[in-house]
This record gives sequence, C-alpha cells and structure tokens, in this order.
Amino acid sequence: MVQGSLGMNVVSAVIAATAFILLLMDFLVFQYNFCYNKLNYYQCEGYNKYLTRTYGISGVLLVFSLLQFIISIFISVFGCRATCCTEPVVNTSPLRMSIAAKPENNPRNGFMVVTQVILPAAAGHNAVGARVQPKALGAVQIMNGVITLVFGTVLTVLEPPFSVYTGVVYWGSLVYIIAGSLTVAAGNRLTPCLVKGSLGMNVSSAVTAGIAVSLLALDFVIIVGENPCNLIYNEVCEVYLQFLERTFGISGVLLVFSVLQFTVSMCLSVFGCKVTCCTEPVVSVVTVAPNYAACCSMVNPFQTHSGQQDVFYITNPNADENNPSKQHPPAY
Repeated sequence: MVQGSLGMNVVSAVIAATAFILLLMDFLVFQYNFCYNKLNYYQCEGYNKYLTRTYGISGVLLVFSLLQFIISIFISVFGCRATCCTEPVVNTSPLRMSIAAKPENNPRNGFMVVTQVILPAAAGHNAVGARVQPKALGAVQIMNGVITLVFGTVLTVLEPPFSVYTGVVYWGSLVYIIAGSLTVAAGNRLTPCLVKGSLGMNVSSAVTAGIAVSLLALDFVIIVGENPCNLIYNEVCEVYLQFLERTFGISGVLLVFSVLQFTVSMCLSVFGCKVTCCTEPVVSVVTVAPNYAACCSMVNPFQTHSGQQDVFYITNPNADENNPSKQHPPAY
C-alpha cells in the first residue's frame, strides 16, 4: 500500500505540474478579441466580462493545481522515507504485562474488589469512529468552505448572480470551515467541550448547506442584469450567452459542493449525537468474600535466583472456616 501510494503521488505531482503550466498558458495565449476589430461598445463590454470570468476560473484551477503539486511532493517524500528501510525495527523496550487476579485461583487472599469504570462516550467514539472517520470528513468540510469562498469571489466580479447578493458564498463558507476545524479537533482529542461544539456547528452547517442549495438553484431561474438577447440575436447576444454559461457552470459546481456539505454535516451530526447521548458512566464491581482462614499474606522482598518471589501465608491454626464468627484472634 505504501509503495502504491508513493507511485500514485509521483504521478499526481507530474500531472499537477503539467496542469499548472497549461492553465498558466490561458493567461498568455492570444485569444480572439472583439475589441480589436469591432467598434461596437456593447460587443467589447460583453467580451471583457466573458474574458474576466474565464480568467477567474483558470486562476482558481491554477491555485488548486499548485496546492496539489505541493501536497503530492510532500507525500512522495514521506513515502520514500517510509520505504527506504527494509529491515524490521525491533522494539527492545521492556514489556509490561498486566495480570488480572481471579478470585477462584487465590482462595487464601483476603478481600478482593475489582472495579471497572466504562465511559460510554469513549466507547461510542471508538465504535462509531471506526466507521465515520471524523477527521477525514472534517478535512472535506474545510475544503468545501475554501472552494465555496474562492469560486464565490470569482462570481462577485462583473454582474454577480442572485446567490452572491444573498452573501451565502461568504458566510456559508465561514460556517463550513469552522465546523470542519472543530470536527478535526474533536477527532484528535475527544473532550465533551469539543464534541458538543462540533455537534452544534455541524447542525448549523447542515442548515446553512440546505439554504445554500436553495439559493444556488435560484441562480438558474433568476437572471440578474440586462439581457441583450431580449431584443435581437446578434454577436452581442452570443457573447452574453457565453458569459452566462460560465456563470451557470460556477453556480452548478457550488451547488454540488453544497449538497456534499449537507450530506457530510448530517453524518457528523448523527455521529456527535451517538457520542454524546450517554453521559453517565457504567460501573462494574465484583466482590469476593474473605477467607477467614487466612489472616494475612507476606511477600518476601528478596528475590530468588529463579526470578520468582516466595509468598508466606500466616494462618490461624485454630480457625474454623465453617463458623468464622465464633473465633477470636490469637493473643500476641
């Protein structure tokens, strides 16, 4: 698995570098410009809007390609370090063995009380966390917030759609990032404060994502701004339609990520409810009745050559095990 991950990350780094170069060419390669050949002001203005929106999308993809390249390089270096040493590592630290004494195997000892405290919150976290993986889902929430913020900024430039006027691309992305950060923190350190905070923010994130889905869907219905195609279909209308396609494309991407955010937030909310549903610990106590035939036990502090310890039991020879209440302690 480590070698497979190493190989795929090397391929990913190469592809990300290639994508970075190709996306950079979008800003350098000459494109046909209406403003060079046409004197129509509306044609030139529409083309500039279309070009600005196109450059915004290319810039966002350029940044994410660079980020992917850096991450792939770091993971490749980690994979190389993990696979460079083939010899197994032997742990020479002393072993610590925990032996639980059983009452039936130690009839000469006195009272033995075995107390076990089980916290249901920790047990629920271990059981549910193996399936949910809150840290991974929290990272997905953070990336959803960053992508929503970046593409929302692109939509803000030149005739923003209806969803941008509501501000959901800004305050929604902030809620996503906060919810993801608390989820990652709760996955690293399970405390009641972090778990409850993550649960509350994920509920808020689910509500925000549901509102964002509704508002982004309205971008395909409510057209903000003047539509030149209402009068006649010409080159100005063609450029405007291309600009509108770019806008609808970004709104569609944000719509998909909002649905993803809603799904992740709902899953994490259910996970948080399962972790915090039980607050009282369960205490299990096992008590073994004493054997009055044994007064006490003494352990030899000097260890023998065999590595074992001699145990001397001092008993009362006059003790009656069947009726211990009538016996009196020996005089000293």
